[in-house]
Amino acid sequence: MADIIKNIAPSNTPIICAQLTAATQATESIKLISDDGLIVWKNVLCQIVVAGITTNVVVRLRGSLDNVNWFNLDEGDSDITYTANGTFGIQWEGFGDINYVDLYFVSEAGGTVATLDVQFKVFGGRGEV
Repeated sequence: MADIIKNIAPSNTPIICAQLTAATQATESIKLISDDGLIVWKNVLCQIVVAGITTNVVVRLRGSLDNVNWFNLDEGDSDITYTANGTFGIQWEGFGDINYVDLYFVSEAGGTVATLDVQFKVFGGRGEV
């Protein structure tokens, strides 16, 4: 998956990702630090539009330092389960301590027709110009 280089889009601008159509897919990774290291986006809002749900879908907001190895951004290492179609949000507030973020489609129960439309918004950059 290609990175979306965050410093191309201004803060508070939605970043639209490719639709997720099956479990074990992840969105493109969003780079939270500029190449020169002068801007570090600290906060992430992820909007998820779930459609075609049969029983439930499980998602995980993930972070990475190297865009290769990923970890759950939930402090309790918990995933999020949705049981109905709709629009949902996950917000992560950090201190500029991760370099990449993505949304991972963990699993789906009751069928395989659910889709996830995902947008990110990053804000609160340290050193932001």
